[in-house]
Amino acid sequence: LDHHVERLSDYHANARLLSVSLAEIPVIASDPATVETNIVFFDVAGTGLPAPYIVGELAARGVQMGAFGDALIRAVTHLAVGRDDILRAVDALREAIASRET
Repeated sequence: LDHHVERLSDYHANARLLSVSLAEIPVIASDPATVETNIVFFDVAGTGLPAPYIVGELAARGVQMGAFGDALIRAVTHLAVGRDDILRAVDALREAIASRET
């Protein structure tokens, strides 16, 4: 918090963008109204896939997130994560979900 304090609002805006974008995926439960910081939790139970599997698929696509149990994933925005990265992460999630369907 000693550095880049002026950019915290950017991190929070990116987190909201992530949550809103995730909420547009029918099998993902994400509530943008609950995003108050740069941390986003979302539920992947509707995918029928375990969160650790999805996190692994995301990692294979260059996106780092963390699984919390079988259905919850945590994403954090920060200095190295911009708007384009958020949109790429959402696309990677769509790919990860689709990869199991084929």
